[in-house]
Amino acid sequence: MHPQPRVILLVTQKQEEETADQAPVAGVDGRLPKPVGCAPLYDLIMELFDQEESATPRAVANPILFSEYVQRIGGARVLLVEDNLVNQQVAREMLENVGIVMEVAHNGKEAIAMLGKTAYDLVLMDIQLPVMDGLTACRILRADPAHREVPIIAMTAHAMIGDREKSLEAGMNDHLAKPIDATRLYQTLLAWLPAGDRGGSLAVTFRGPSELESTQRLPAILPGIDVGACLRRFNGNHASARRVLLAAREDFERAASQMRACVYGKRQGDRENALRLAHTIRGLAATLTAESLSQAILALETAIREEKRGDLAALLKVFDNTLQRLQESLGTLEARQPTAEATATPPDATPEAIASLLRELEGFIQANDFKARATLEVIRARPWAATIREPLEQLEHHLTRFDFKSAQEPMQRLLQTFHIPHH
Repeated sequence: MHPQPRVILLVTQKQEEETADQAPVAGVDGRLPKPVGCAPLYDLIMELFDQEESATPRAVANPILFSEYVQRIGGARVLLVEDNLVNQQVAREMLENVGIVMEVAHNGKEAIAMLGKTAYDLVLMDIQLPVMDGLTACRILRADPAHREVPIIAMTAHAMIGDREKSLEAGMNDHLAKPIDATRLYQTLLAWLPAGDRGGSLAVTFRGPSELESTQRLPAILPGIDVGACLRRFNGNHASARRVLLAAREDFERAASQMRACVYGKRQGDRENALRLAHTIRGLAATLTAESLSQAILALETAIREEKRGDLAALLKVFDNTLQRLQESLGTLEARQPTAEATATPPDATPEAIASLLRELEGFIQANDFKARATLEVIRARPWAATIREPLEQLEHHLTRFDFKSAQEPMQRLLQTFHIPHH
């Protein structure tokens, strides 16, 4: 027997829709008139599935413009509870880019003390922490009437079945599994931050995605790193991604020797320390989109957890070699200096190249072709895209909803910006 569908939509002719009795039809969850457009279908599906969600609010379904995130969550004061310096850097880059004021606690005990002195709009809490873990800290906070209402979001590499439920049972409002990209973080903050005008009450530093100095841009190819995915994680901000990659390189300097000492150590707790270190490295590798390192450390972590001591030497060697290659790759970022070649107009920034890309995007939009999204991603990765951020964000907003009709207006503005005639 086939499983019963969760949602049933009725598609009708337009004339039938206008004259039909609007009484509900048994078993039908929604109606759509023909011809069915992508955007109305998308909106109806999101509306129907939102109605089936639990009482726990979800992040907003429809993407919004980057500038709207700044307006709606900028100025909020957030406490990050995280002991790893690179993870702190990742969160700082993402949060400060939209004008959020972030402070750091290194463990659960320190977080409780800081919340006792300062009013925060929201807490981002790691689970695996020294001194006091995140779940214990959350339970203590919820037992105090003064902290029962502050939103607490788990932000952790714990992504196994049941981990989210453990976070919610401890009193957290939501659970974000690492690696976290900027958009998903912003949507979650938008869902949970208390409403209010914070922008004018706090002096905030805004570093948006337009920070694209030539010396800060990532190379198109960086062995061991998926550059495109890494940039998407930081909302296209090359400078933020570069700072995090270099911070991770410093953190990785000690990782191999520390892991070897823990794996072969004879002291009580060495195994637990090895697992904790592997967990941290795996989280960093995922954040950096370093897939080879992720696989190497996962294999080693699994062998340690399952006590397969005969496999450890070989897996440690694979981990060491993979990490060394990644470190050499990241080292090239430090050597990048501005040169005459770097400051010259690159081939993909000539008027002809720009016109060709924009013409291609226009054609896909006019044809209602889904390949418009891929072309838009190519354009957004270009250095010159920093000067047209607003219409590109509007295009992304419409194309994500498959609303090709609404995408035509910002498309025409792009063509006018570069003095390209409309076809």
